[in-house]
Amino acid sequence: MPRFRLTFPVRVSLFIHHIPLAAGVVFAVAILISYVWAVLNDHVPPIFPYISDTGTFAPESCFFGQLLNIGAVLVALTVYLRYIELRDFVHVDNFPRFGCLSRLSVTLGLISSFGVSLVANFQEVNQIELHIVGANMVFGLGAIYMWVETYITYKIHPGRESKWMCHFRLICAVVGLLAFVNMMVTIAVAFHYYKPLDNRQPVYWLPEDGGWEWHTASSVSEWVVATMEVLFFSSYTKEFKRFKLIFPKLVLAEATPSDSICESSDTEPVYPSFAAV
Repeated sequence: MPRFRLTFPVRVSLFIHHIPLAAGVVFAVAILISYVWAVLNDHVPPIFPYISDTGTFAPESCFFGQLLNIGAVLVALTVYLRYIELRDFVHVDNFPRFGCLSRLSVTLGLISSFGVSLVANFQEVNQIELHIVGANMVFGLGAIYMWVETYITYKIHPGRESKWMCHFRLICAVVGLLAFVNMMVTIAVAFHYYKPLDNRQPVYWLPEDGGWEWHTASSVSEWVVATMEVLFFSSYTKEFKRFKLIFPKLVLAEATPSDSICESSDTEPVYPSFAAV
């Protein structure tokens, strides 16, 4: 059956290297401003609250949630563009698992970015179960994503990646995974000892509530793993400078007599182009 393709008089090209950098900036702004805002409103203690605690109560929760949702979209775009780069422009001999690993990577990255949205929209005081699920998607699957991409980075060196970038991503992956494991262990111990005298929410955890040292260790670990993931995604900025996105192209699966703007084509469906520059 012949296929039909819509044609556009204007083709838009977009340089994509700013997308991972924008994701990093959005997350940094969301976390730091929400932290200052929450401390000034006396919603959290100033000494290492959990990141999501700073976006739990209004008005800072509105700002925190909005920017995290934007950041989730930017991370998902970054993950997908990285997958397209590997699929279309990287050819490695003697690496039979390359295709499987790149598909695993994009799956982990997209699930992790969805977790960011869950953390943003389901605060721990409102829906703790979904909040915890989202946090584990962000930090746990995000840590695995960094390891998979680090392995790919080393395998495609020296063709597409510099040696220092390989080492930088390895550092992020190692520190991020260790911080995530430490966070999970210490947070469990902290809540075991948490006994607030006034039934206060753990968002405002004080030394006299019990488990303070373990709580501080877990919150520091959370800040560390979040920093590693932001730096890791931002590291795509340099290599994305070689590419630009060209769009739009839209394919009609079935044509009708009224589709006068369509032209016949026997080619396969055409999607937005990803071109090297």
